[in-house]
Amino acid sequence: MKKSTKLFFAAVLASLCYSIESVGQVPVANFTINPTLRCTNSILQITDLSTNSPTAWSYTMTGGTPAASSVQNPTVSYATVGIKTIVLIATNGVGSSAPVTRTINVLAAPNFTVNPSSQAMCVGGGPLLFTAIAFSFPAPTFSWSTGATTNTISVSPSVTTVYTAIATSTNGCTASRTGTAIVNPLPTVTITANPSSICSGGSSTLTATAPGPGP
Repeated sequence: MKKSTKLFFAAVLASLCYSIESVGQVPVANFTINPTLRCTNSILQITDLSTNSPTAWSYTMTGGTPAASSVQNPTVSYATVGIKTIVLIATNGVGSSAPVTRTINVLAAPNFTVNPSSQAMCVGGGPLLFTAIAFSFPAPTFSWSTGATTNTISVSPSVTTVYTAIATSTNGCTASRTGTAIVNPLPTVTITANPSSICSGGSSTLTATAPGPGP
């Protein structure tokens, strides 16, 4: 065989080997989890970084919601604190990757309530008081949508308003609760007389009416 022919077949074989090596590989699984501060009940975003063109993904997120997913970039949340594991296996037409495991530490978000959750007043009434009450220790700090940083706020809105309290724990985790001030309109009163005209010494019956339930 001529040398040129040998060189040609060698080049073809090398090209085929390169194509097989570059295309016919199982995925190498990889992913990230954001944000870096992981708190109970917060939404964590998982982003797939797997190489070699995977076409299917299998996540196991024990203790999470959901506990498993086949979505490429799923989200997950955890209701309890502690060390959690997330495992990914990526697959393509050649085969499946080795499992890749990431561990995260889920911290406790502050536990609190706003009391009362709602209360009503009439236009021009008030003030109404809303109090943030903490159930976790150490107690979180509070920040209200009004700008107040106290546990209790006093408000006199002219229209129905929702007030949001954000609690921040010493570990940096946050949670929010709301209190609603319901502002009812003043009743419109109409008075009628029957009869509407009387003589001196006579009598008439006056009736007051107002729309709405039970004024």
